Amino acid sequence: MKSITLLLLFLCISISQVEAQSNKSSNKDNYSQLDLQISYDTYSKYNVDFSLYEEYKKLGADLKNEKDPNIYEKSLRSSAVVIGKVTKKEYDTREEAYFHSIFTVEPITTIKGREENSGSFLIFQRAGSLGGTKFLQTDHVPLLEVGDQVLMFLEPAIPPTGFALERMNAGREKPFIFNSKNGYMLKFRDEIVNDFIISGDDVFNLKEAISVMKELHQITENNKK
Repeated sequence: MKSITLLLLFLCISISQVEAQSNKSSNKDNYSQLDLQISYDTYSKYNVDFSLYEEYKKLGADLKNEKDPNIYEKSLRSSAVVIGKVTKKEYDTREEAYFHSIFTVEPITTIKGREENSGSFLIFQRAGSLGGTKFLQTDHVPLLEVGDQVLMFLEPAIPPTGFALERMNAGREKPFIFNSKNGYMLKFRDEIVNDFIISGDDVFNLKEAISVMKELHQITENNKK
């Protein structure tokens, strides 16, 4: 009886592995048909499902719009999407510092990539030494100020050292970075935070934009099941 149970378990695992590999191959084939410039590996780390191209597009996210993405397209290409308020700003002032500024953000609305009601988190602004004579050049001006309310498109930060690591170990979850300097966040004025946001030539009703971004994430997750 035990042997039969183990055999059935092995068969179930094997079938699941075959299905997963088949789905991956199918998704890569769908990617190839779209003739996109951004690599498949870049998209796949965000679990973008290329069979959903038309559904994404109906919701306002055209995967072929790679050079100047709107907020919906950016949401598909981000590990986490959060609307939050900056409550604290700190600096690592050592010459060898890798992170220039560290922001504490209180989430207002979580759209993707974090648990709801999971509390404040850290964002690191990259700058400083990469080791030896190599340096990562950024404007040495913080991108955010205390009190800013921001729609943020985020990536997990690499494991930091020094001061940043100390801040991480102060009982907080993993920190984030912006996945691009200016194109991946939008600041609001207090008086319009509940009404609309402007991104380039596009104007979005904020509540509708949140709903659409959540739907994009949800249909992607549902199609994985």
